[in-house]
Amino acid sequence: PTTAGTYYYGACVDAVEGESDTTDNCSSAVAVRVAASVGLPDLAATIDRIFMRELDAGTSVFVTVSNVGTAMAADSQLTLYGSKDATASPDDWQAPRQVDVSPLEPGAERCYGWGVFLPPDKRDYYYAAVGAVPNETSLDNNESAVAAAPLECSGCLIDQCIDF
Repeated sequence: PTTAGTYYYGACVDAVEGESDTTDNCSSAVAVRVAASVGLPDLAATIDRIFMRELDAGTSVFVTVSNVGTAMAADSQLTLYGSKDATASPDDWQAPRQVDVSPLEPGAERCYGWGVFLPPDKRDYYYAAVGAVPNETSLDNNESAVAAAPLECSGCLIDQCIDF
């Protein structure tokens, strides 16, 4: 059952020909209590803004991690990647430092900002990935979409970002 409540289960066997006592063909019922569904965390990463600084001065990338689940999300790690194209691949550049993401309440979000220096062939596209947490609802949104630089944001939390 998917609905909370108490359900009773028992088993019965069919009588067979010549059976002397058919009053014991069914067991006693056993009560099974189904609790309300427990909420689960679900972390999502979104690239909010990519700001290209002056030539050879690097790039600032801002990523928001959100808990779109219904339970507290445990500690995690956030990793930034740079790519030469709009497709995430194993040969993409990975930032040398991961960012610790502290626990997030359901519905909460936190912004992180990176100042990075990338090789010229890896600074046109960016994406980020947040590590899975125990019992996470879905891992499909842990990696952000690949974003082309520069990228402006509207209504994002840039002024509240934690810089790394």
